[in-house]
Parts: sequence; structure tokens; C-alpha cells
Amino acid sequence: MTSVVVVGSLMVITAAATWDGGLRPTLEPESGSPVDLQAGCASRPGTETTVVIAVGDPAAPQGTASLRAAIAAEQGVVRIDVDARGDQWNLGTSPEIAVREVTDVIERASTTICIDAGGLILAGFGRGAQVVGEVACREAGLVDAAIMVSGSHHPAGCVSSRPMSITLVASADDQVLPTGGGWGPEADVLPGDLTTPLATGDSLAEWGRDAECDGDSAEVIDPNGAARIELGGCANGISVRGLIPPAGGHAWTDSATAELSRVLTSG
Repeated sequence: MTSVVVVGSLMVITAAATWDGGLRPTLEPESGSPVDLQAGCASRPGTETTVVIAVGDPAAPQGTASLRAAIAAEQGVVRIDVDARGDQWNLGTSPEIAVREVTDVIERASTTICIDAGGLILAGFGRGAQVVGEVACREAGLVDAAIMVSGSHHPAGCVSSRPMSITLVASADDQVLPTGGGWGPEADVLPGDLTTPLATGDSLAEWGRDAECDGDSAEVIDPNGAARIELGGCANGISVRGLIPPAGGHAWTDSATAELSRVLTSG
């Protein structure tokens, strides 16, 4: 039976475990010690589960809700929701705070939940997807895979310390965060937003560089008219891919749900 536990600004939906932690009341400096993502398994042997950190966009509540509903529909995963403190993430001015917000939650989860090896996944929508990109690159040692929908991002100057599975989904007609980069005509740009968001293709290329993808890339148009891009020759056989449906706008679509399931199944 699926249970729902609300703690502070976190909500967890899980068919395998419950969350009894919470956000720390204030940001604390990093301990400098490596995080053992399987620490919680010592007291809970045999309860290994995949954990999905769902990062929302305060300015896009409908897309955020759809992201979380899609994760809730998956079986055997723990979902932990992370929201900005306030009305924006401030990636353009204080990205380190957003990164710490998410890593703080991951650290707490690692002591409370038995996280399966290879089972820590970040998923984000809109500005939340931009936060996912920031965390995935700057704290790569904690992350096994990431999916960014309607907000692909790779922080400037960052080189990921290890390759990971990356999936980018962006509709060709998105008028908030266009696939060509920048902010679209329907964007309500906030003071703390990124100045110039990356184009989807440029973001994919940066993640491919981090994953040492040195083979041929394949791009095909699927039966639904979506462009599917798969980078080749990536380190450790991981997948770095993009999906650009022709329509869908700035929303969590069925295509995004399908890609999320794919990430949870195969990385």
C-alpha cells in the first residue's frame, strides 16, 4: 500500500518505505566527509529501494505536480520532494544554496532509507530541472542518473567528477524555456533566475563531454514526430540522450512520463 508522509516542505510517496527525516532548519556547512548512500541499509537489510529526488519549480505548480504524480505512479520507489525556500531558486545569484538544499536532503535520506546501489535519481521540471543540472554536475558522487524536463541545464565551467545517465526532455514549442536557449516570450523572468539558459543541444553536448561520449551520435524521428538524440561511446556504457517532441509546450507530457519510466528501468 502506498503511504504519504508530509514533513516540513517534504512529501514522500513510497510503496516500500517511509520517510522519518526532515529538512534541517538552517543551512549548515558541508562536513567534508563522503556520504555513504547505503548507510541506512545497515539497520534495514533487505529493504533496498530506488530514491527519486523530485525538484519542483515554484513558478510552474502544474508541471511540478505532474512530475510528482508521474513518480508516484511508479512502483517500488521512494519519492522525496524538494522545493525552494521562498518563491524562487536563485540559481542566477546563489546556486550554492540550491545545491546545498538538495544535497542536505540526500544526506538525511541516506541515513534513514536503504538506498539501492545505483538508485539515487534526480528528476526536475522547469527551474527545478535547472537545479537538478546544477546538483548533478557539482555533486556527481551522490547521483546515479538525472532527468531534466522543460529546463535542461549544465552549469558553466563545471566538469562532472564522474559520468552518469542523463536524459533531457524539451518540447519544440516551449515558450518559457525554448529548446534554442534563453527565456521565451511567455517566461516571467525572476531576479534570481539564470541569465541565459542553455539550448537543449548545448546542454546535451556538455553532459556528453562529461561522460566522455566519443562515439557517433544517433538522431532519429520517432513515430510521434519527436526527435530522439542518443550520444554514442559514453563511458561505462551509460546513456546520455535527449528527446524533443514537436508539441507539448512548457508542461510535463506523456513523453516525459515515458522517459522517466525508462530512466527508472534502465538508467
